[in-house]
Amino acid sequence: MIKFHHDQKAGINEYWIVDPVYESIDVFILKDGVYQKEGTYANDDEIFLPSFEGFDIHMKDLFV
Repeated sequence: MIKFHHDQKAGINEYWIVDPVYESIDVFILKDGVYQKEGTYANDDEIFLPSFEGFDIHMKDLFV
């Protein structure tokens, strides 16, 4: 969690935690200087995030 707090303090807009064992991604968005969990994505989910407009991530394509 050291990197999480470092990136939060540095003002990095998004922080993703990728779990290859459970094949999931936790996405955090920086709001008012604090990371807030945007969601957990897995299985057949798709990730749509404003900072990557037009770039959709299909979870089923990531963990093959």
